[in-house]
Amino acid sequence: MDTFQNHCIIGNLAYDLKDKRRMGMFLLNNILGGQGLNSRLNLSLREKNGLAYNVESSYSPYHDTGIFSIYFGTDSQYLNKSISVAMAELKKALFLKNGYNTAKQSKKPDKGLPHKRL
Repeated sequence: MDTFQNHCIIGNLAYDLKDKRRMGMFLLNNILGGQGLNSRLNLSLREKNGLAYNVESSYSPYHDTGIFSIYFGTDSQYLNKSISVAMAELKKALFLKNGYNTAKQSKKPDKGLPHKRL
C-alpha cells in the first residue's frame, strides 16, 4: 500500500525535572517549535521550503529523565529533505550560529511561555 503522507518524530533524552538546565531547554523548545507560526522549525520547514504541513517540538521533563522531540508531517517525496532541514535547524540552535541571536530570540517567545508551568 502506497502512502502519500509521512509523520516523522525525531527525539532524544533530555533534562529531568530536577536539572537546572531545564529552563534553557524550555526556552530552546519554544524558539525551535513553540506555539505560533514564528518558530524556527515552522519558518524553515513550512514557510521557506514548503516541505511540511505541520511542525512542532516538545520538551517533557520527568522525575528521572526527560524527552525532547520534533514532529512534522510531510508528503512522502519530501521526507528526506524535511529531516535534513529539521536537523540543520537543530544544529544551528545548539551551536548558536547562523542567525540564532539568543538575546533577540529569547524575547520573542515570552508570549507563549507564561501559561506554561515551569
